[in-house]
Amino acid sequence: MPSAPLNQSATYSPNQPARNPPRRRNFTPIAIPWTEVFNCLVASGHISPMPARPPPNTLPPTYKPDAKCAFHSGQPGHDTESCWTLRNKVQDLIDAKIIELEESTKLTTPNVTNNPLPNHQGINVMRKMISLPYNLLEPLEQL
Repeated sequence: MPSAPLNQSATYSPNQPARNPPRRRNFTPIAIPWTEVFNCLVASGHISPMPARPPPNTLPPTYKPDAKCAFHSGQPGHDTESCWTLRNKVQDLIDAKIIELEESTKLTTPNVTNNPLPNHQGINVMRKMISLPYNLLEPLEQL
């Protein structure tokens, strides 16, 4: 019985290079709102609002008609805080060392060495017992 022909497009070829998944960009954490970042960069002349363009024919599921983005000249669809184009532009400026963040605008992650927890002076909260006027293990009497 003859076998069915194989689909040539679905076969694996060892000569084809393996596809690497796209890398996600690492953004510098910023502790101030993106609207404030945008306003500061516009005032300093590092960026300017993008010209408005018509919305796409097929609207993405994240499209918000009531949200407006200052970087996109007030165009509806998303707000300035969730504008990935602005985040990429700012990261480009940071990577090119055109702008530098002040320490107060950098978002620092908690660190046990640099920011240890306060000393509780030997008190173990788990060992301290609190007496309640009723027993939680017994069912409450009905009224």
